[in-house]
Amino acid sequence: MRAGARHLVAALDHATGAVLGQLAVTANSNEIPALRDLIDTMDIIGAVVSADAMHCQRESAGHITTAGGHYLLTVKANQPARPGQGPAVQRTCPRPARATHVGCEA
Repeated sequence: MRAGARHLVAALDHATGAVLGQLAVTANSNEIPALRDLIDTMDIIGAVVSADAMHCQRESAGHITTAGGHYLLTVKANQPARPGQGPAVQRTCPRPARATHVGCEA
């Protein structure tokens, strides 16, 4: 990232493309706590939150479900295999009334 550029975490509505909210990542931090702070400002009850592999952590997933949301997180190939987990997640994920994506915007 170039000097002076702001690093943002944003929530987007996939249906409309609208930015629902965004927060700047503080200089001495990263986007992991910023995602959690952004979720705290929103009503995500029943929403599906998707995020990149950086957020594939128990704490982030727990933060989303505690706020009433569901999550779809990218799992990198370097993570240990968990037999049967992938299809089970797909079968149990509810069809959302609205979809919310939380990711990075530069």
